[in-house]
Amino acid sequence: QGLGIKGGALYVYGPTGSRVKKISVRDGSASGNMERRKIGEWDLTGSNGQVVSEGSYVVKGIIAAKNGKKQKVSVVIGVR
Repeated sequence: QGLGIKGGALYVYGPTGSRVKKISVRDGSASGNMERRKIGEWDLTGSNGQVVSEGSYVVKGIIAAKNGKKQKVSVVIGVR
C-alpha cells in the first residue's frame, strides 16, 4: 500500500517533443478500489481542446507524497 498523494503535475509531450498538456495530480481511489489510486487522467486532447494525432506521447512529472517525499515519474503512451 502506497503513500497518499499530496499533489503534483504531469506534463504530456507529443511526438515532436513539444508540450501538449498539463495534468494536475490529486489523490483519489480508482472506481472504489482502495488498492489502486487514480491520481490524474488525460482525455487525449491538447491544451487547445482538440484530440491529439496518432503517435507516441511521453508523460513526465513529479508527484509529492503526503509525507513530503517527491518522486519523478514517466511513461510512454501510444495513441492510434
